[in-house]
Amino acid sequence: MAQMSGHSAFWIDFDEARRAVETLVELAHDEPDERPPCVLLVGQSGMGKTSILRETQRRIALDFPEPEEWGEARYEPMLRTVIPSGSTALKINLTLLWKQGWPIAGKTHRIADLKVVELLRRQRTRLVGIDNVHAILTAGGRARRCCLPKKAAGTRNDVNTVR
Repeated sequence: MAQMSGHSAFWIDFDEARRAVETLVELAHDEPDERPPCVLLVGQSGMGKTSILRETQRRIALDFPEPEEWGEARYEPMLRTVIPSGSTALKINLTLLWKQGWPIAGKTHRIADLKVVELLRRQRTRLVGIDNVHAILTAGGRARRCCLPKKAAGTRNDVNTVR
């Protein structure tokens, strides 16, 4: 266990993992138009990707405390969620809305994608960590097509990879 800023947290503390966390935290400090649209953590199962996301979320929360005037809305400087297998774009958007504290009602599915973007902006979210992206990448047919833009299949133009 590592002690950081008075908080105790499970942390793997390997050089590569530490560099990955530092890179992600640095990205959270960048202005939105300076951040890459996507960063992938790549590695085999059990290598520490989820731990990296958890530690990044913890450090970003320390670096970006809730503003005093915030009010009742949920404040999430880093939003982290897990994608279950068999997800669709709608399920992913509904999960992100739920994590942001948005009530899921009967008509929410019609505006889910637009509402996610609006809330991320309004709630000052600095980074979104989506765990188990392989559930989308390994999905077949319709599930993969609805979640990934055509450009994403095999291209690396807009993606930064942290190994």
